[in-house]
Amino acid sequence: MTGDGHLMPGYTTVGDDGEEVLHWDFPSQEQINEQDTPFLRQCFKLHKRYKSCGTPHGLGYGNERQTVINIIVLLDQEEARYESWYMKNREHLEGDG
Repeated sequence: MTGDGHLMPGYTTVGDDGEEVLHWDFPSQEQINEQDTPFLRQCFKLHKRYKSCGTPHGLGYGNERQTVINIIVLLDQEEARYESWYMKNREHLEGDG
């Protein structure tokens, strides 16, 4: 692994042998900033509110728009993925200790 910046969990592809391959990435601050959009910020705000208060209308999943549910589920999955990655790699991260 080479590069500067904050070590990120990476992404997974399938290799020629059919096995999953995890790729590590050191995105630049510019690349990270390119992902910072008003929509993404609203998604994070929705997810944070959901974690604190439940679904936006308080009527359960069946009464929410599918896009709202998709955003919540996706961010829950990414949060769990990051936490799992962090626990496996925390001893190798700079500044942690």
